[in-house]
Amino acid sequence: MRWTLITTSFLLHIHWQITIPKSAALVATRQFPTKETRPADVLNAQLGALRDSDMDATFRLFSRARRLAIADSARGDAREWEPSQPKINSQMRATLDRECPGLVGHKSSRVLSMIADPDPVRGRLPMKICRVRLGAGQYFVFTLTRLSGYDGGDPRDCDGYEKCWFVWSIRPERKGKSEASVKNPRPSLKR
Repeated sequence: MRWTLITTSFLLHIHWQITIPKSAALVATRQFPTKETRPADVLNAQLGALRDSDMDATFRLFSRARRLAIADSARGDAREWEPSQPKINSQMRATLDRECPGLVGHKSSRVLSMIADPDPVRGRLPMKICRVRLGAGQYFVFTLTRLSGYDGGDPRDCDGYEKCWFVWSIRPERKGKSEASVKNPRPSLKR
């Protein structure tokens, strides 16, 4: 429905128009993911979006915080408050091509493992760590996080995706170890 308000000095006109889709069947858009969506389904959707080079879907499947960071990196400078989605997609594609060569546009993939964080930090978001093999023999580690519930803080966090799983990071795996584990080894508990 579109409203147009036209005012003159003594007369007020209100014009409204209802736009009906051309197809007779109304298609309801379903939210994805939902609270019930399994992490494996989110991972498979992200792999499908990357295979199809669909940067819009790839962007949507990253967590809220990661999307904010990606959008921030696409800003030219502080004056560019909200970069356009095509600019964000272009920046994200360039980063993925540089950091994870072969991932965008890959032919096939297989999820080899998915485990819960073996050393979770109390009070932090739940995580799943996934190992993926591309058909070309490349390996990647995907980290998924489950968003927190809305706590009454920033209204942007109340978007219907509370408690949903999203992709937090994607890292190439080289020589049996992911880049993340080499750069940031976790301290082990001494027994």
